[in-house]
Amino acid sequence: FIIINDCSTDSSRDIIKSYNDRRIKLFDNEKTLGITSSLNKGLGLAQGEYIARQDADDISLPKRLEREVIFLNQNPRVGLVMTFFTAINATGEFLQEFRPPISSKLIKKKLRSKNTIPHGTVLFRKECINKVGYYRQELKYCEDFDLWLRIAQLYDFGTVAEPLYQWRLNVSSVSSENKFIQEKSMELALRLNEERLSAGTDRIERKEFNEAEWQKELLKIKNNEFNKNQIVYSYQYRGNSFLLNHKHKEALRCYVQSLRLNLLNPKTWFLIVAALIKIVLPKLIFKFLLVVYSKCQPKTNY
Repeated sequence: FIIINDCSTDSSRDIIKSYNDRRIKLFDNEKTLGITSSLNKGLGLAQGEYIARQDADDISLPKRLEREVIFLNQNPRVGLVMTFFTAINATGEFLQEFRPPISSKLIKKKLRSKNTIPHGTVLFRKECINKVGYYRQELKYCEDFDLWLRIAQLYDFGTVAEPLYQWRLNVSSVSSENKFIQEKSMELALRLNEERLSAGTDRIERKEFNEAEWQKELLKIKNNEFNKNQIVYSYQYRGNSFLLNHKHKEALRCYVQSLRLNLLNPKTWFLIVAALIKIVLPKLIFKFLLVVYSKCQPKTNY
């Protein structure tokens, strides 16, 4: 169990060291490397046949790895397997269940337009990265999507149809600016995929990618496209995260900021009403209604 400590400033290291388990291998970065470099460091240190991904704060259920290993052992053409997963808030309360596609054909079809593979749930063969390479720094906030697209050219995908992973929605992880960069990086990843499909390689593989020019283009696009509607959406998105974590006042502040930009936005008014209802209703009643609502809805395809 490889854990990369990327210069954490909380008690993470002490907690990890408190476990007397020889399977845990803790590696401390001398300086902050960021997620992509830390992921690649972990890949380089991994010596097993399979590699599993686990995000900090998320929870893998006890049978997750067992089910995924069995799946890969039974399907030699599959290079990567994922699972269904549930979203939980900061205190571990259930929010929603997500069901990614099951068939490899459908997974690959959806990958042509969006990332349908939840990063934290995956188990993949180490031979995959030996053939296609590691995560790429150039694809900021969507390095996983870029890797899946490259793996898809050589391997099939699969899904264990059980919710074996819990993804924790934390307010601190929500950033409108990061989301914007992620969306544009996903567009770049798709263009690079088209280059590989037509020419066999992409500009990064040919060492023709200009990082400085890409950053300039990103800044230019941001200045032109990060308009009022996107800011309204970012306030709504952040407010929802607060609301689901029972931080009602913070949620309302975000919704009010959204209204100041667009007073007639119906979605913002709906969210304000929902926040007020949640404040008035006892917590257990609201939780019951949320569960009933979730059960009545079709399971979300990730």
